[in-house]
Amino acid sequence: ISVPVLILAGEEDKSAPLDGCKRMHEEMGTSEKRLQMMQGVGHWHCLEAFNEVTPLIRDRIRSHLDGPACSWPIQHITRSSHPGRRPG
Repeated sequence: ISVPVLILAGEEDKSAPLDGCKRMHEEMGTSEKRLQMMQGVGHWHCLEAFNEVTPLIRDRIRSHLDGPACSWPIQHITRSSHPGRRPG
């Protein structure tokens, strides 16, 4: 893979477990990759946490278009701490 990659992994995802996502992230050949673990989210990221997913994808695209290539680490996010978190 020679393009930037963003993997969104739900902490509670039973269809695509986090360990498999971590392995896929480690094995990807691109240097511009990021694994984003989303706490309290299952397999349907865009439905369960759309207010969190949208800024992650938007920011990923912006960073690719606006800046030099970077190597992203594995990052964890909590539903209560993300700026896109919907109240309630």
